[in-house]
Amino acid sequence: MSNEVEDIKNRLNVVEIVNEYVKLTKTGSNYKAPCPFHQEKTPSFVVSEDKQIYHCFGCGKGGDMFTFIQEIEGCEFPEALRILAKKANVDLKPTNPELYSAKTKVLDALKLSAKFYNKAFLDSTEGELARDYLKERELISETIEDYQIGYAPDDWKKLYDFLKAKNFEDDVIFKTGMVVENATGANRYYDRFRRRLMFPIKDVHGQTVGFTGRLLPGADESKSGGKYVNTPQTIVYNKSYVLYNLDLAKQHIKKLDYTIIVEGQMDAVALYQAGIKNVVCSSGTALTEQQVKLLKRYSNNIILSFDQDQAGQDAMLRGVEQAMKEEMNIKVLTLPFGKDPDECVKKDKQAFLTAVKEAKFIMDHMYKVTFEKFDMSNVQDKKQAVKTILPWLTKLASEIEKSHYLQQLADKLGVKEDVLIEEFTRLDKKNTPLRSHKKDEPAKQEEGKSKSRLEEVTERVLGMLLYKDKDDLLKEIVTNTNPEDLLGELNQKLYKQMVIYYTEKQRFETENFILEYLKEDSILKKHAEVLALLGENEVNELEGDQILSEIIANLSLIKKSHLENRIGKIEDLLKQAEASKNQSQIDELTEEFTKLTQKLKSLQK
Repeated sequence: MSNEVEDIKNRLNVVEIVNEYVKLTKTGSNYKAPCPFHQEKTPSFVVSEDKQIYHCFGCGKGGDMFTFIQEIEGCEFPEALRILAKKANVDLKPTNPELYSAKTKVLDALKLSAKFYNKAFLDSTEGELARDYLKERELISETIEDYQIGYAPDDWKKLYDFLKAKNFEDDVIFKTGMVVENATGANRYYDRFRRRLMFPIKDVHGQTVGFTGRLLPGADESKSGGKYVNTPQTIVYNKSYVLYNLDLAKQHIKKLDYTIIVEGQMDAVALYQAGIKNVVCSSGTALTEQQVKLLKRYSNNIILSFDQDQAGQDAMLRGVEQAMKEEMNIKVLTLPFGKDPDECVKKDKQAFLTAVKEAKFIMDHMYKVTFEKFDMSNVQDKKQAVKTILPWLTKLASEIEKSHYLQQLADKLGVKEDVLIEEFTRLDKKNTPLRSHKKDEPAKQEEGKSKSRLEEVTERVLGMLLYKDKDDLLKEIVTNTNPEDLLGELNQKLYKQMVIYYTEKQRFETENFILEYLKEDSILKKHAEVLALLGENEVNELEGDQILSEIIANLSLIKKSHLENRIGKIEDLLKQAEASKNQSQIDELTEEFTKLTQKLKSLQK
């Protein structure tokens, strides 16, 4: 496994991996961004290309590319390894038990299921019905291959028998969601999907996590479980975390800086085939918080293009609320013709693209639809218009937008803005929980692990000393600073090792010190790497002569505080010694008190 891990690290760059999830900005030799693991406005999340690590100086999370994938995806190491291996085109050996968790077994079974259905679609006589249907829908072979569209045979156990023949155990096959347990309780299984067109559902990394099965023409929906049937929630598939086609669309979304969201999978496939590739499908449901956050990795702008019927409009509005809470820029596209994007783009792609350019911001769309529906000369209709629009205004995150649209509504209704503000304020208080996420909330430190301000100052000093080889700085510091002067046990231990290394070699080489000298102590090595990253961040903002001055000033602050704390404790001990009339202790403490106060005075000069 170590060879595979090293191979992946050699082929991939942590900056590129993190940049898929967070928009990084280059600062000096590093990259910065707001931390994806806690809310903040001032970026404290740093990625080092040289060291191939990341670290947040706000919440303390950090590590390498494997750690990042585990944190951001909420997965275990085997899944992170699979994700990165796919990106690096590294073949993993499935025989290694460390790489074969319960999830990876299920993912392997689903991957083979997709191949099984696709082969049935392409080669079987029975699959001709599905082939004719997609031909009628004008899908070309390249598109069918890209999406791995398949066909579920009209058989009770064909997929189950196929997976069993591939040595998958019943428990794994059942966990895929592709089979149903026999109601008799006899521990027998039958295929969930039969005589359906099969669309593999893939996560953002392109791993098959589930399926949508569509009935083909001629089937009786009432006897077959509905027109569309989806895989149930499993250990690898949670519909709240998946958007259909995002795996293929994500780089196009990033490049164009907006996402088109459609309602149906055929809409997404048709647009992608037509060359409009920044498209994902919501599957007709409201966007979830997790889906919106997925989209925000690639762009803050979305355009909604749902079916023109009432169900489509309702689904669109259900999805808007969550995107508003996440401060997305939301537009609504009005189809120039056709019942859905699929029909529209097939008739006239250019007309659809024009509609994309002319898409209206969500509130402008809401105003247009509302004012077309109600008569503004009728007082009852005015009340209905207010009742329709105001709740949506409360969901806007921007106070400027709220003020703009309130004024516009007052002008349209011909009423005083104050009247609307009063009603709006009442509603806004009621809806406060909808906007509950707070910017710049301090990251919660784990209990017992919070750092004092002086410990942070200590780490800043060590970081600046570690960032680059600074023999002249260390010579100055080592002469006047003892490990006991510093705050934090790990910091003291690191500084001792720095002093020993410098004393032995009479020079300081940061890279050799961290990679070779500390290689036997993984905890101290990791701590040194993080502090070097912090130091680089600090030093980039300082001139050469300022670095020594900054270090000395910070050390002086630490020493003063250390002395003041000790002097305070001695004063308390002196009171106790005087109360107990312990003269020898009084003399000892008085002598120490005098020495420390003299030291403090010298530092204060």
